[in-house]
Amino acid sequence: MEYPSESTLHELFVESASSYPNRIATVFEGRETTLGELNEMSDALARWLYHECGTRVGSVVGILMERCDEYVVAMLAALKAGAAFMPIGIWLCLLFFAWHRRRPGVSDADFFSPLYTRNLRNCLPSRSY
Repeated sequence: MEYPSESTLHELFVESASSYPNRIATVFEGRETTLGELNEMSDALARWLYHECGTRVGSVVGILMERCDEYVVAMLAALKAGAAFMPIGIWLCLLFFAWHRRRPGVSDADFFSPLYTRNLRNCLPSRSY
């Protein structure tokens, strides 16, 4: 199967979601999410990243999450907002904030807009979706 070289990953996803909105996209712990639902959730999160976090083209969205179905939503939302995404392990989270504390005046926005699950939010600023 050939893909159009001028299309981005999230554009191809939106095209698939429009054509097959009821097809199952993810299954996690018995919970199914359709392409249409995944598209709607990632659109909502992309809008939040854009309007509330100032995420723009060239931004990096850090994703600190355990394995979950929302991880796919976060990846697609970052791409839809024009950003790149960076999976973050807990060790990187701790390293970043240790470094950050030594550099007064550097804002979190200079680096990335973090997305994370509630049980890991103590490592990052108090934003969650």
